[in-house]
Amino acid sequence: MGVTSYFSPDLSEMNELEDEVEAYLREDQGYDRDELESVKAAHNKKFIGNPAEYRVEVVFADEPSQEYFYYTDESGDVYQSTATEGKHTETEL
Repeated sequence: MGVTSYFSPDLSEMNELEDEVEAYLREDQGYDRDELESVKAAHNKKFIGNPAEYRVEVVFADEPSQEYFYYTDESGDVYQSTATEGKHTETEL
């Protein structure tokens, strides 16, 4: 019999977020898979119940020392954190 802690991350939600962000980057932003070094979801238990509870950390192949953070909002739209600046920083038009 397993016990799930309230603070345990939802691994299926994390996998789904990774897929959503990768699809966003490839389909909406035009990146090829080989341009993405890693796409990995992370859980922040300080924000349980908040859209910031989960984020996806992305590293691009041409900028391996820089992490970019992506979130989804309540409507499911993907957006990049504005706290990161580098080659792949998105700007709103």
